[in-house]
Amino acid sequence: MILALLYACATEATEACDPEGVTWDTFTAGFVSGRCQACHGAGSTDRHGAPEAIHFEDQAETSAQLDLVRDSVLVRGSMPPAGGLTDAELEHLAHWLDCPE
Repeated sequence: MILALLYACATEATEACDPEGVTWDTFTAGFVSGRCQACHGAGSTDRHGAPEAIHFEDQAETSAQLDLVRDSVLVRGSMPPAGGLTDAELEHLAHWLDCPE
């Protein structure tokens, strides 16, 4: 249910983007480092089946995959495979996907 609500909010972008809010530096860089790069890092030696062409090393590479991240994390809930994302992480990610500064 929460994922559906987050997706609805994310796609409608009801709030204006706030450059002082969730940004790459304040949230997303740490989130990607802690939740994605073990499998989606360019130097990852054990990708656990993650596609070789999908890397989340920096803001540019991550921003190039916004739709994929939204679908995989917020819509299908298939990433990360072990789950465990908090409601706050999901909310922050949804906001950053709408406003990837």
